[in-house]
Amino acid sequence: MKKDSYPRAAETVLKSTYMDDSMDSVINDEQGIELYNQLSQEWFRELDELCCIKTPRCLQLDDDIVSTSLHTFSDASHEAYGSVIYARHEYKSGMISTRLVAVMAAVFGLRLALSVKHALEVPEDKMTFWSDSMNILYWIRGRRREYKPFVANRIGKMHISSHPKQWRHVPTKVNPADLVSRGRTVKRLQSDVIWWNGPEFLQDEEPQWPEINTQIENVRDTELKCQKKTSDNLSNCTTLKSIHTSDSDLDPVRYSSFVRLVRVQAYVHRFIDNCRLKQEQRQEIREYEHECYTCRKRKAKVVEQVMASLP
Repeated sequence: MKKDSYPRAAETVLKSTYMDDSMDSVINDEQGIELYNQLSQEWFRELDELCCIKTPRCLQLDDDIVSTSLHTFSDASHEAYGSVIYARHEYKSGMISTRLVAVMAAVFGLRLALSVKHALEVPEDKMTFWSDSMNILYWIRGRRREYKPFVANRIGKMHISSHPKQWRHVPTKVNPADLVSRGRTVKRLQSDVIWWNGPEFLQDEEPQWPEINTQIENVRDTELKCQKKTSDNLSNCTTLKSIHTSDSDLDPVRYSSFVRLVRVQAYVHRFIDNCRLKQEQRQEIREYEHECYTCRKRKAKVVEQVMASLP
């Protein structure tokens, strides 16, 4: 940054890289226009420095690789979010190497990891997801139905494509994705060792990796559906936990709608009824036959309690 040529832009950019924060720092339109022009010129000037960024390409992996694992690091801030993935190769000689595979702006890096997994043919149990956010690690260990829709939808995708045990905690200071969320100039990115080589602990064996933080269970979660703010809410939450379906092993909480619950219940009851009949008296069980008055009568009371909206 040329402090002499662009004094106002230099002072602002050194505090924040993002345009929203920079424009909020001015007090009138004239200063805003001046700052905008200076930041634009500086941004275009850095484009010429991008040619200094060289990404090594791996044309062929060595034949003596014992195993390959993927490590996805994610981070987010109020200004940006992003992810970075490293492939960790273990060789017969005992040497361990990490290489930058790809970078993409993503919330948790899950989709990016799945794409890289298919490209490198890495087994699912060799994928590890790292985050310095206690909330993410707390949410992934919970049930999606416990959270509000925004969190629940994303936790559902994470549960489908990964296992909670694959998500681990990484300190912020060694999280390479932190560079994405905070921003980096071209010169600083070019010389950043963590970005190009990954955290040092990936060079060690797994027992030396950061341990899962024991404080995850103590995270105060504001995204739960049932928050014990009033005595009424507390009573409703207690009711949800105390309902016991003595007539069936089907748990209504597991189903997304009453219609789906009735469909499954009907299928089960038809199967039970057929088992009590002789073979020549049995009827064909078809999945699309989901209208069952008996099922509705048996389950209506329980479902109304479970799926009732909380105040």
